[in-house]
This record gives sequence, structure tokens and C-alpha cells, in this order.
Amino acid sequence: MIFLFRNYSEKPDTDLRPVTERGRELFKKYDLEKLKGRISAKTFRDGISYLDLLDQIPKEALVRAGSKGPWVDVGSRDFAYAWSLSIYLESKSMVWDGLEGIEVTGTKFFKDLSTPKKRADFHLSDLSRVYPQKRFRYHAKDVRSQPMTASGIFWFFPFVTLSAHKKWGLSARDFNPSETLKSVQAPVWIVANFTQTEAELFRNEMAKAHPSYSRVFSQVIEGGLHPSPHPIVISVWSAESKPNA
Repeated sequence: MIFLFRNYSEKPDTDLRPVTERGRELFKKYDLEKLKGRISAKTFRDGISYLDLLDQIPKEALVRAGSKGPWVDVGSRDFAYAWSLSIYLESKSMVWDGLEGIEVTGTKFFKDLSTPKKRADFHLSDLSRVYPQKRFRYHAKDVRSQPMTASGIFWFFPFVTLSAHKKWGLSARDFNPSETLKSVQAPVWIVANFTQTEAELFRNEMAKAHPSYSRVFSQVIEGGLHPSPHPIVISVWSAESKPNA
């Protein structure tokens, strides 16, 4: 049982050069050379696929972001892509006191006996050294059990169908998208959905959970750096007022 308490770590790589033209474009634009020797190639590939999605958003779509508090990422998995969210927020000169992730399956074990939380703590420890003035946290729990208020929300691929919810190992009785969406409050949400069908399902659930929010930006991305075989819809949602401003 001693292995259950083993710390998780990854060996950093010094060669993170992207192999695609789009990857090289992002590498240069966001000065990702500084990541060499800090993160593994696997973590780099994971993060740059999210940065590719975020890079599509015009800055003017984010003008309603809050003036204090952290940004919160919901459904963070092991939060290997946290570095890309931090770099994105910095590049847009956004106000962010820190970055927090929350994941309902955060305590489940992988084959190597690590957990999403153990891995996330490792990834966030690097960011704490790079941004000592910011606070980084990871919550291994259901967001409905810990309602959160933030400057902004990241939510990549929320479960809006029962099949996706169950595929992740979650109980059908806990499937209630609109109630889950009600658990977080922020003046700006950045959301990614698989396919336009899921994007419309999300829109319907958002209308029930936060009727004062509107979609201010939406773009379909095909053939990007994310490994999804489906088109991805990246969107930005804004509230009429800033709950934490």
C-alpha cells in the first residue's frame, strides 16, 4: 500500500519543437521556448492543443471578465494543460489572482496508482514557481458540492449528453447539466464543445441555468491541434453584470 502515497512526477524535455505549421506558429507567438526543461513533451502536446482553441478568441469577446478573483477550470482531468491557460491569461493581460481546477473524478486511480489530483498537484507546483504571486489550486470534487465564483470560467467539453456522462464512469442519477452549470458564477465563460449538436445542447442548458448570459462569440474549428476526430466549437459567454466585480 505504500505505493498509494507515492508522489507523481514527469521528466521534463528540452526538445518541444512542434511538428506542424500551426504548432510552430503558436510556439513563436506565445514564446513557448521558455517551457523547455520545465515540462514533458506529453504535457506540452496536451497544453498546446488547448492553446490552439483559445487562440481563436478575439480579445474583445473577453471584455466583461471580472476584476478580481481566480479563473476556474471545470472538469480539469489531471490539469496537464494548466500551463496553457496561464500563458493565455498572461498574454491577454487578463486580471487573474490565480487558477483553480475542479474535477469530480480527481481521486480515481490510474494504472500507475497516481490520481488526477496527484498529477495536477505536480503540474501546478511548476506554475507556482513561475508565478509566485498567483494562487494555484485543484479540487477533487463535484463542482455542485463547492459552488464557485470567479473572474472567468474555462469549461472544456462539459457533459451535455447522458452517454458522455456515463462513459466517464459517472452515475446516470447525477446527470443534470443545468444544475451543474448553476454551481459556478463568473461574468465570462470560455466553453468548448464537441460538434455543433453538443454546442446547441449546451446553449439550451445554459439558458436554463443562467438566462441572463448570452453567447458573444462562437467558432467551429476543424483540423486543429486537439486530437478530437470531431469539429470543436469554441464559444464565449458573457453575463449582463459582473457578479464579482
